Amino acid sequence: MSEERAVLAVDLGTSNTCLVRRDPVEGERQLRPRDCCNTAVGGAIPTLVLYENGEPVAIGAQAEAEYGEASPQERERYSIRALFKPDVGTREAARREMTDFLRLLRARVDMAGTLLVGLPCEAGTAYREHLRTCLLDAGWGRASFLSEPLGAVIHYLGRKALSPSQAARGVLTVDFGGGTCDFSLLRRAAVAGRSGDVLYGGRLFDDLFWQLLLEHNPGLEDELERSGNAYYVHWLSCRQAKEEFSRAMRRDRERQVDLRVRWSAWEDGRAREHSVYVGGLDWSGFLRRAGDYAASPGLLRQLRGHEGMAGLSPWGEALLAGRRVDLIRWFEALLHQSLTSCGDAGMPAVLLTGGSSAWPFVEDCVRGILGAEVMVLVGDEPYADIARGLARYHSFMEQLRRGRAALEEELPVFVEERLPRVLRRTLEAAADDVAETCGSYLRNAVIVPVCHDFRKNGGSLSLLRERMGEAVEAQSAALELLLEQSAGSLGREVEEAAAEALRLWFQEKGIPILPERLRHIPLGGTEALLAEVRGRLDEAALAPLRHRLAYAVAAALGLAGMAGAGAVGLLASGMAAIPVLAAAGLGGAAVRYTGYGRRMLDRMQDWEIPGMVGSLLTDRRIDALADELVEEFRTVLRRALLASWERGAGRMAAEVGRTASEEIAALDILHVAPV
Repeated sequence: MSEERAVLAVDLGTSNTCLVRRDPVEGERQLRPRDCCNTAVGGAIPTLVLYENGEPVAIGAQAEAEYGEASPQERERYSIRALFKPDVGTREAARREMTDFLRLLRARVDMAGTLLVGLPCEAGTAYREHLRTCLLDAGWGRASFLSEPLGAVIHYLGRKALSPSQAARGVLTVDFGGGTCDFSLLRRAAVAGRSGDVLYGGRLFDDLFWQLLLEHNPGLEDELERSGNAYYVHWLSCRQAKEEFSRAMRRDRERQVDLRVRWSAWEDGRAREHSVYVGGLDWSGFLRRAGDYAASPGLLRQLRGHEGMAGLSPWGEALLAGRRVDLIRWFEALLHQSLTSCGDAGMPAVLLTGGSSAWPFVEDCVRGILGAEVMVLVGDEPYADIARGLARYHSFMEQLRRGRAALEEELPVFVEERLPRVLRRTLEAAADDVAETCGSYLRNAVIVPVCHDFRKNGGSLSLLRERMGEAVEAQSAALELLLEQSAGSLGREVEEAAAEALRLWFQEKGIPILPERLRHIPLGGTEALLAEVRGRLDEAALAPLRHRLAYAVAAALGLAGMAGAGAVGLLASGMAAIPVLAAAGLGGAAVRYTGYGRRMLDRMQDWEIPGMVGSLLTDRRIDALADELVEEFRTVLRRALLASWERGAGRMAAEVGRTASEEIAALDILHVAPV
């Protein structure tokens, strides 16, 4: 399919409809027909029709305004209809209202390109064909349909919030709209399981707020019936109050809210605004009322067409029978039911779409049942997610197809050449940092303190070696902890470098998606590697250091190049030896040993070096001595780190290759064709 095709995507919602056009030249934009949009809900078009003498005259926000401001004489000619989408498959009146809505909407939309319409997942063939006929009769031409859950998945894939492999493994979409609540489990873009309830939707909460309004304002219902405003306030004004409360609770569930419900009535020859309040409503109060809800007579009249239908849930049957139900537990039961189709596939990501998914209790229930760590995605404008995804379907499918072909071709080169270079650079830089950190600690915690102690107290070279050994032993736990922390940091750096390399490679091929699992690939047996490094470190660096310090101190005192008798004489002379050594220019921090010097120092191990002679170890000489020893230690440590961690990096490269292969294979997820 060509990426150049223009697409007009339509998401027909029970409460709001959303239109998104994607054009190869203009790009993607949401359509906002003049006078039709609900300003409180962005570019959404309220799905309702205003009739005058039985003829449709306005839709959306315009219909709301004209009906609300109508005079008593006009009100006698007017009627307003909403919430007809769920019943298109079952009621002729709903199909007529849908056709009228679509016809007036078509007159405000410049139609071009392919028409792609979202279809509820539970909708059968009869519902689809009835809706197709409505679109044809309204002048939209022949439409193609994709499931609404797939539109939501494509939207989050395009936003890079979801990876193809996640979509392939399983995504649970919760489409909580005004009329229904649908749960769909998608694997590889195909619906693997679905559940829901044709009676559970946002209109139940509209009705709940209507009842709250009447309780707070006795006598209001009779007044609204007399003025002809009951339908408007019940299904439009109370819906707006409900949405205002939901937004307030998303910001702060500890606050109380005073909800103002507005409508217009004709008085003294002109329309005047009227308003009443639902005062002091808070989250706990809302939950109590939602937990003890019964449908109003007005809503029950709308729902009578569902009585006796097969597949009604016990909750729905109770609602139609006029019994009280718990709306929150009803949602939880639907969610539990949807999870039975997940099987052993693991925890799916959860996408919340539809205007009513903005209710805070929805995400609370999802996390309460699936766990706090489950990935839950919900956008700032959930009512538009589906239309945006549908609009991207064709171009995104082509993008994935091309990207997959290019990635498959270059995968061996990436894994065998490009990725190892990235890991090697990262390892070398990180190993330098680790060696620097550990070397500095060793210098300040061991070498310098031992040298200062020897300068002050003197003693034999054998004792100096013992002190060094004790100091190393005393600091070994801290040094190992520092090494382990540094290793953990190195592991994260390498993982991030591998993930970034793969992300850039995918991006180069037109796939702007980061496979999420690469963020969690271990370096490869980190604990075992640390044990290996500690063993090599002790053998190659710390143990020799105990002896090397003694040699280095002796060299700094000028003893390394002296014959036995001369050395004995100098040591015996104590104070007298100092100017002789200084004048001779012996000493210095450089540790240089001949075989003869080492043999002589081995014989001197038990000779007592007076503290005054030790004073030749000036701060400058100690610093120089420590620098050289630490540099030697760093070299050994860096070599040990690289030798051990390069094997881990090899395992990582192999894991990245496997992950990349899975991610590339997952790019064929959009194999579901429109119907």
